[in-house]
Amino acid sequence: MKFRVVFFLFCLASALVPLRSAQFQTLLSVQDSANHWLQTEQHLRPKNQSIGIVFDLAFPAENRRLILERPGRWDLSRATGFRFTAHVERPEHILEGKIHFKSGNGWYSAGYTLNHQGNHHILLPRDKFETEGRPAGWNQIEAIRFSFWPRNAASATVIPLSLEAFTADIQIISGESRAKTGDERYLSRVTLWHMQRILEGIGLPHGITPANELSKLPPAKIIILPYARNLTAGDVEILRNRIRGGTKLIVFESDSSALAELLGVTLGELVSSQTVGMYDRMSFTDSSYPSRVFQHAWSFLRAHPRQGARVLSVWETARGETSRIPAALLHPNGAWFVSSWRSGDLTGKQDTLLALISSWSPGSLLPSVDYHATVLPRPESPANASTPAEHMRKQAGALRSRALEARQRGNYAEALRNLRRMNNLMQRAQAAQHPAWNTPMVGIWDQQGTGFHAGGWDETCRILKAAGFTAVFPNLSSAGRAHYASRLLPGSRTLAQHGDQLQQFTAAARKHGLEAHVWKICWQLKQPDPAFLARMKQEGRLMQDQRGNDLHWLSPSHPDNVQFEIDTLLEILRLAPVDGIHLDYMRYPGRDADYGPAARRAFEAEHGRRLPNWPAEVLGPLAPQFEKFRQQQLHNAMARIHRAVKAEFPRVTLSAAVWGAWPDSAASQGQDWPVWARNGWVDLLMPMNYTDNPYQFAGWLDRQRAQPGVAERLVPGIGVISTNSELDPGQVLQQIAISQSRGGKGVILYRLDTSQPERLFPFLRAGVFSKYLNP
Repeated sequence: MKFRVVFFLFCLASALVPLRSAQFQTLLSVQDSANHWLQTEQHLRPKNQSIGIVFDLAFPAENRRLILERPGRWDLSRATGFRFTAHVERPEHILEGKIHFKSGNGWYSAGYTLNHQGNHHILLPRDKFETEGRPAGWNQIEAIRFSFWPRNAASATVIPLSLEAFTADIQIISGESRAKTGDERYLSRVTLWHMQRILEGIGLPHGITPANELSKLPPAKIIILPYARNLTAGDVEILRNRIRGGTKLIVFESDSSALAELLGVTLGELVSSQTVGMYDRMSFTDSSYPSRVFQHAWSFLRAHPRQGARVLSVWETARGETSRIPAALLHPNGAWFVSSWRSGDLTGKQDTLLALISSWSPGSLLPSVDYHATVLPRPESPANASTPAEHMRKQAGALRSRALEARQRGNYAEALRNLRRMNNLMQRAQAAQHPAWNTPMVGIWDQQGTGFHAGGWDETCRILKAAGFTAVFPNLSSAGRAHYASRLLPGSRTLAQHGDQLQQFTAAARKHGLEAHVWKICWQLKQPDPAFLARMKQEGRLMQDQRGNDLHWLSPSHPDNVQFEIDTLLEILRLAPVDGIHLDYMRYPGRDADYGPAARRAFEAEHGRRLPNWPAEVLGPLAPQFEKFRQQQLHNAMARIHRAVKAEFPRVTLSAAVWGAWPDSAASQGQDWPVWARNGWVDLLMPMNYTDNPYQFAGWLDRQRAQPGVAERLVPGIGVISTNSELDPGQVLQQIAISQSRGGKGVILYRLDTSQPERLFPFLRAGVFSKYLNP
């Protein structure tokens, strides 16, 4: 360990020269003395060693944190965030770390996770810090505290190399404070999360400012607006003044004509996608940018370039057909993207932002260069490259050397290009050496239910088979609509425009030798037909929240709803040659459901008495009984579904997508799914273990496998592209390897995306799924 850490310190010392751009204030450094740290019974004192200060964390119990604290005086009022650099050994034993700043009678605190062995650069914008107690202000910091919560009673080592406050060149504007609807609030949060994920993944310091606090916006070279709807005239005027001072804007999905004018854009008509995959990717012709970036758009305001602006990218369809409709425009004042960025193609979006920043403020790239140089695994070039993997590692080593040379010359863009190419080669080498897995199930979830694009099931199944998949799980039905000709459910727009997806999917799956599993969303009325929703409401079949508001979910306490789910499942099986039925949303939406008339009648019948103060009784003294009641309603539904399906179709595989964070899901969503395994009501369980932390993934998997009857039915879900995680190929392979090491039925990936044949599938078929490829 000492050799690796000493080498890292040498690299770090050469990297952390005074920055030409973002300003950093050192709070702690590798030269700090252990004598500066408090020593009490509740605190663990660090030790001075030749490699720096060392925190040896010997956790005495799983629920007891270890605390280290250093008194001092700091004025951090101008900081927009913090960067913590550390070397970590055995991070699998650390559940969470936190940094706290003491101020007066309170604290500012922010958490982080450690997801790999080795070197870490952790970025914490000040917006992420929560207030505990009554702190006196960021200008009156009296102590810095590190706390570590254990994943288990074991030991770990953390070597804090630096803690710095920074004033970032890049500021993100959160649009949630300007949202007018629930959907806009959701999109504001999601786009902010993904923009942070993009920047954190390339090590670029950034701050976050709410749109309604633009008057407090710190100085910045680049301002990013991930979702820029409903900006006021005052907001635009503040941004106009920043542009006059030389700031560049990157704007996504705005309806502001005044803001568009600042970037040489005229807004036009609303453009709506007429089909899945119509606006699927952005095509760039400028060689400084990726050739294409994948991001599906359903609708956007058309943007026309005015004087000084030019089209940077245009939309392509999922079939690769290029349109003339601009997806992004470039102007001396910044860049305009007609659609917001959400999950998918993280690499392409990172490369796009890096190219923009490089053209405007090359010095701002230096933190990203140092992040890549110190955090990414360092290639070890073999003396004789006799295998493809060794050859790739040798190439990667050469790229790293060229990157460091470019950094010394001040060419940060070239350094980054070489470091990111180096990382891609290292992941390809990892893929080539990954042992093949001969497992029964290699599946993928398709959320849209149309394959890569509407009308393209044959191409989709051909590509999936060539990548090594054995099964496909398209979402063809919810509780309120169907992509196939159903007698029970209203037809979707996809059905009307592109025909019966059930028939097209099963025919293509059979042709290419893939298992066909129909993904059915239970209870939730996703995009419901208004007449159907009105009928469910009139018949008292909807869930309600605690305040009596109807939810767009069917209540499992209503017997007609359970029979309705059974009937729709049997209809699917009778219509097409399906290998499996896959149940999703076999749960409640959360704790604030179900308190409607159907649930009340069922609960009162079970307890043999009326509850005149409903729902107060089940929110108070009867809360534990009501929690068990909700779980039992889902157990009853699962048992009935199992009996009905197996009675008519005994060979069909019945599977369920379930929450990975069990047992929390039992209390919050009523989903105590290990009971379904113990009773044999499902053939396969697919927990949604969506995380970018491999230790959390392994911990969930081990806890799940330990439940009776689960291990032999378990197919863990990996969140390749999800709200909670977005994984690069190396991370996907790592989580597959964790699953592989524990046996089981296989894995299933969430979710199908048009970026994957280019960004992910070559890594899978290189090794782990190679046994399933056609000879």
